[in-house]
Amino acid sequence: MKKLNSSYIVTITGLLVLMVGLCMIKIFDGSKNIMSTMYYVFIGLGCTIFGYGIGKICTMQAEKADPKMAKRNLINKNDERNVAVRNKAKAKAYDIMVYIFAALQIAFGLIIMFLGALIESNTIIKMS
Repeated sequence: MKKLNSSYIVTITGLLVLMVGLCMIKIFDGSKNIMSTMYYVFIGLGCTIFGYGIGKICTMQAEKADPKMAKRNLINKNDERNVAVRNKAKAKAYDIMVYIFAALQIAFGLIIMFLGALIESNTIIKMS
């Protein structure tokens, strides 16, 4: 018996998570609580996992059809220069994201502080 590839397991798992989300929407249609967002999280997660699995299966099939391409991809993936460039790009992206996350935390903190001040001073304009 052939060994079942993990890509197929990932794809089936993605389909199951997607179906669970769709079934939860169908079963609990009328609920409007915070848990109703979980259904859509299941759908998004299921689609993501399913897409990843299908991509891996397609790559595996393409490499099986063309062994030269598979060897070329393996060399490109493990080449020292490519690994160094990838690591440098990761480091640069991390450095940039540290500043972006810090700016977002400050912005969200100011927004929450501003909204708190508006609520405290009863200056919220009511829409009619």
